[in-house]
Amino acid sequence: MKRSIIGPLLLLATTGVAEAQTPSLGERLDFQGPRKNKIALDVYAFGQGDPGDGTAGNQFRSESFQYGGIGLDIDLASGEHAQIRLNGVLSYIENDFENPLPAGSTVASATPNVITLDSSITVSLNPGGGPWTWSPGFFYHHQDGFVSVGPNFDVVRELAHGNASVFANTSFRFSWPWWANFDNQPSDRPEQYTATAMLGWSQFWSKSWLTTMSIQAARQWGRLYNTLQYVGGMEEQLSDPRLAPDVQLVQERLPDDRSRLQANLRVRYSPNVGIGLGADFSGYIDDWSIQHFSLQPQAQFSLFQKGEASIRLWYRFSWQDGTRFFIDGQEAAELFRRVDVQRARLPEGVFATQDSDLATFTTHSPGIQLRFPVRTAARLAWAVRASVYGFARSDGLFAGGANTGVETAW
Repeated sequence: MKRSIIGPLLLLATTGVAEAQTPSLGERLDFQGPRKNKIALDVYAFGQGDPGDGTAGNQFRSESFQYGGIGLDIDLASGEHAQIRLNGVLSYIENDFENPLPAGSTVASATPNVITLDSSITVSLNPGGGPWTWSPGFFYHHQDGFVSVGPNFDVVRELAHGNASVFANTSFRFSWPWWANFDNQPSDRPEQYTATAMLGWSQFWSKSWLTTMSIQAARQWGRLYNTLQYVGGMEEQLSDPRLAPDVQLVQERLPDDRSRLQANLRVRYSPNVGIGLGADFSGYIDDWSIQHFSLQPQAQFSLFQKGEASIRLWYRFSWQDGTRFFIDGQEAAELFRRVDVQRARLPEGVFATQDSDLATFTTHSPGIQLRFPVRTAARLAWAVRASVYGFARSDGLFAGGANTGVETAW
């Protein structure tokens, strides 16, 4: 399969505005030469903090947790024009059990401890080395209370190649989920669909300058809200203000469709071999009234004289204007008085959420990565890398994490 810059284009377009700083398999090393097979093993540790007094994130549930995971990523070439990718991540998440409310009342988290498994397989076919690349795949996610499984399909058409590379991409994913509710009530099982279309352009202006731009439109249908997430309405007890506020919990509800338009720009400047400077700009708007914009400058430098090791530094700033469906505890109490709440559920067409990731906030997120090659007498190319990163949000949430990994290619 011929080498091109479409891969980085797709990575920019699909991850440019990801706000959650949960560990992922991340950026892989780019081994030079004809090596087409890679195996990478990563270990992750991550923790998110919540002051626990109801002032940060969701006021009715603690959003602090600890995360640990191990991931395996395998790329195997099958002939000149086919590639198989296998991916799996096994993780353990330990959530805080409760979040204190005024006057000593408490609300328990729905899932204090969770083991998750994410796996996928994708086959990329590039018939005859031509401009078309077809990538059918299959994914599976499993955790207590939620399972999601289904196929996905991706098509890339390269429109121009060389110093200027232009491509069009479209993808489709179908998911058949199984849900549980926070109140143990039975849940229906609606399918989920996601369709995306993207146009990208990458341009080498000189040996030192590279820019990449893309525009992406996405549409989702199906159950788009979390059945384990609830909305809390908190109302003071007028009969005796000394008593704890009356708290009513209702399952959140959001529309069953969502459209998003996203734009991305990546700029890279390399004044000398072993030095890379640049910045990523990204933003999207959607019909839930969310606006999200981010800027991430970064720098990469070779270490030591031979330049075999490298260090990469980055800092990300993002701003988000939240959805119109986000409400606080008092607004929720007023809503519950106006509508007919049945079995802790809102009626059709009435939407409300207290998911802090859909609220308004800004984020500061720095990080550093070290990469070291490992010399061996074998034909395999080995590399070891380690990263440390974190974030602080204006709504009071904060987090830090690290991962280390080893990768080989042949």
